Amino acid sequence: MCYYVTLAVGGVTGDELNAALREAGPPVRFDGVTNHHVTGHLAADEVYLVRGDSHCDCGTWLGEANRRTGQRAKYDVTERDLARQKAKGWSEQKIQRWLTEKLRATESAKAKEERDNGFDDGYPWIGVVKTALEVAQARSVGVMLHWYSGQLSERIAFSRRAFRLADLGVELLAEMPEDTLYTFALKG
Repeated sequence: MCYYVTLAVGGVTGDELNAALREAGPPVRFDGVTNHHVTGHLAADEVYLVRGDSHCDCGTWLGEANRRTGQRAKYDVTERDLARQKAKGWSEQKIQRWLTEKLRATESAKAKEERDNGFDDGYPWIGVVKTALEVAQARSVGVMLHWYSGQLSERIAFSRRAFRLADLGVELLAEMPEDTLYTFALKG
C-alpha cells in the first residue's frame, strides 16, 4: 500500500521533539504510533513516532538505492508486463508506444507525489535527526523505512544498526534497507 518512515527516539518525549522541531528544525510534527511488534524491541525510554500529517512517504529518497536495484520498484515495467502485452498480440511498435506513455505517466505520478508529499528527499530527515539530537538532546534517534500493506500496527520484523551522527548523510539514507532501524547518536 504505502511506505512510511518512522522514528524511534530515545531520552525525550514526542512533545519535546516537536517543540525542538518547531524551534529549529524542518517544519514537521510527529505523533506516537502504536505497534507492539516494534515497541516491544525498543529501549524503555524510546518512543515510536510517525509524521503527524497523515501523508505516506512513497516519494522518499530514503532507501531509494535499494528500490532501484530491485528491492521494490514501484514504477518499473517488468518482463512479466512485456510478456503480457506480447501475449495480447501487441506489435513491437505498439509496445514501444505503451512504454513511452507509461514512462510519461510515471514521471507525472512521481512529480505529483513529490508535490503532495513536500517531504520527499533525505535532507529534511537529516534535519530531523540533527534537531532531535542537538536541540531536543535526545539520547538517540532511529529512522526506519517500511512498506505497509495494512495498518501501521502490522507485524514488522526489523533489525537495528547503530551509527554516529557524523555518519549521517544522504548517501547513507539512500542506501538504507527497508525494515532496518538506522539509529544515530552523538556519542558512538
